[in-house]
Amino acid sequence: MKAILKFVLFLFMMTVMAGCSSKDIMEKTDIDYSIYFQGFIVNKDSNAPPAKLIIFTNKEDWETFSKEYVEQGQRVASMDHSIDWKQEDLIYYAMNGAKDGYVGNFGTFKGYEVNQKRIEVKIEGRSHSKQIFAVNNLNDDYVSITYQLWTLVKKGSLSKKLTAQYHY
Repeated sequence: MKAILKFVLFLFMMTVMAGCSSKDIMEKTDIDYSIYFQGFIVNKDSNAPPAKLIIFTNKEDWETFSKEYVEQGQRVASMDHSIDWKQEDLIYYAMNGAKDGYVGNFGTFKGYEVNQKRIEVKIEGRSHSKQIFAVNNLNDDYVSITYQLWTLVKKGSLSKKLTAQYHY
């Protein structure tokens, strides 16, 4: 009976493992980056920027997106550094607070990691004592505050490692 149980378990594991390549299971890759902008952006709720991760690979898509959602942030970021779209891609990451008009940065950004063709944002120190908060003190219910992090990465360094879901 033990031998049959072991054999069935072995067949089950082989079936599961056959559907996944070992490279997909094991591959974890850190991504080299430089910070282009990190801060809070306030918008009217009707024009709140998406709270997710998006990868921009060309100037036209980034300009269209930034004009609609983060134009002032783009102006601040570009004072110190311009994007060389021939050499760099931009990773846009934003998060909203749990309650309208409030948002915290939830710790210290430590980079990105690609795991099973998905990009993960690495945050360290998720304690209230290490957070920076933005609070809407105007009692205006039509305001959205997002924590924004934009980073630059070497052109093409992500395309083969990720699923297409992150591209604009």
